[in-house]
Amino acid sequence: IAAGQVGERADGYLGVRGSVSAQVRDEVDQINIKRRALYTSRAAERGVAVEAIAAATACQALPRTAVGHAYNAGNG
Repeated sequence: IAAGQVGERADGYLGVRGSVSAQVRDEVDQINIKRRALYTSRAAERGVAVEAIAAATACQALPRTAVGHAYNAGNG
C-alpha cells in the first residue's frame, strides 16, 4: 500500500494500481477473499446485503487512508 500500487476501493476491497507482480496480485486476492468472508458473515448477522457492509467498511477506510496512499472513490 505504501508504494501506491495497492489501495482501498470504494466497494470495500483492495485494488491494484498499474502493473504489479504476481505475488502482489495474489496477496491482494487473498486479502479480498478474507474480506468477502467477513462481510458475508456480518451481513448475515445484520440481515443486510454484503455490498452494504462492504461499502460501509470502505467509508470507514477513507479517513484512515494516509497521505500518499491510494484510494479509489469509484470515479476513476
